[in-house]
Amino acid sequence: MKTIITGGSNYVLNLGDYRLLQALKGKITEVITGRRSEWSNKLMMHVGADIFAQAWAGRNGIPVTICEDVAEMVERADAAVFFPGTDGIRELAEDAGLIIFTPV
Repeated sequence: MKTIITGGSNYVLNLGDYRLLQALKGKITEVITGRRSEWSNKLMMHVGADIFAQAWAGRNGIPVTICEDVAEMVERADAAVFFPGTDGIRELAEDAGLIIFTPV
């Protein structure tokens, strides 16, 4: 299933988030993200759910599509994973009938 993975531009995935992605790994055929990220002086790298989603997909051999706008993301997707810091897209995804996954 083509899956949006998104969250805050300064969000760093935790172990529970990673476990959720690993549980969905066999079902996700394409990861759809945006370009949101921020530089973390503490970690000395770019952080954000989109960056981590792209890296996770790459490590697992899953194709990544980077979209410029939210409407394009929702139009392409079958499902979505929302990490903290997501704004606006969740309501569009729900209205479009996407399968929604939220970490616990």
